[in-house]
Amino acid sequence: MPVVLSRDEVGAVMKQVTGQVWIIVVLLYGAGLRIQECLELRVKDIDFDRHQIVVRRAKGQQDRRTMLPVAARERLQAHLKEVKRQHEHDLAQGAGRVILPFALDRKYPNASTDWAWQFAFAAPQREGDRAQPQARAFVPRQRRPDLPRPVPNLFDPVREGQCLS
Repeated sequence: MPVVLSRDEVGAVMKQVTGQVWIIVVLLYGAGLRIQECLELRVKDIDFDRHQIVVRRAKGQQDRRTMLPVAARERLQAHLKEVKRQHEHDLAQGAGRVILPFALDRKYPNASTDWAWQFAFAAPQREGDRAQPQARAFVPRQRRPDLPRPVPNLFDPVREGQCLS
């Protein structure tokens, strides 16, 4: 059953997280994204001009649109600048690829290095598969030590009146 928090409870959690995790939590609770949807976001799916996010292959394998929370806009833009810097560095080293869905890598051979296809929340290190060993993929949250497991449990101490660590 979904947990509904008051504004004060959400505020208490938001004070406890920083950096990339703060952006992810704002997108989870401000845009209604599921954690896997958030971690699989690509740069091209975030539209700052229209203030919206396109969620690809969401529940039921349907694409959907949701709002881009105003609170996340500035930090997300700054985060994407850093991701782009990392991508350009990876390209200079002969890497900078991402794993593409379905057969897009065959249809568009250069798309895997295109900025638009990069993950917004890419793995901190390159972790491709056998076909693309130099790819910077999203990594499932089970192997992402920088993300709380699971993020919704961040809210448990707030409900119990405890401080988060």
